[in-house]
Amino acid sequence: MKQKLELEIHQLKRKLNVMKHMKDDGDFEVLNVTDILYNELRDKEQSLREIGTLNQALIVKERKSNDELQDARKVLISVSKIVPVEKTSIAGLELKTCTRGNIGVRRMGELDIRPFVEFMRKRYNDEEAEERALELCLLWEEYLKDLDWHPFKINTIDEKHHFC
Repeated sequence: MKQKLELEIHQLKRKLNVMKHMKDDGDFEVLNVTDILYNELRDKEQSLREIGTLNQALIVKERKSNDELQDARKVLISVSKIVPVEKTSIAGLELKTCTRGNIGVRRMGELDIRPFVEFMRKRYNDEEAEERALELCLLWEEYLKDLDWHPFKINTIDEKHHFC
């Protein structure tokens, strides 16, 4: 896009140079075409500046994201030095696994099933508790996807808001 604009600007400048030499004839049509070319040139140069600004903003954002990733990487490396590690080999690849637990990545807004399981274990046996906890967790995830669902009901009594 930037190269295309630069090429168009270069072509417009060449056309304007040709028009300058024709301007000496004093033809009114040549003056109109020259004005149109100047306006086009001005617009193209403005577009080129805007693209440059956008490009610079994207570069800054990429660098910031890269810095955040590097910081997270450093934290994970420092944590992995503290936690005991087991080495295993699968298909010739050496893998390191934590002996105490795994480091996992969760999606933002994803529900944790553990509180559901803990609650259901109080009422049901282990196997049935896990099934019911999964069902309840999936139900809550569906509720959270619904933009019209609100977990709290707000009643207004005597111009005071009460949560139910």
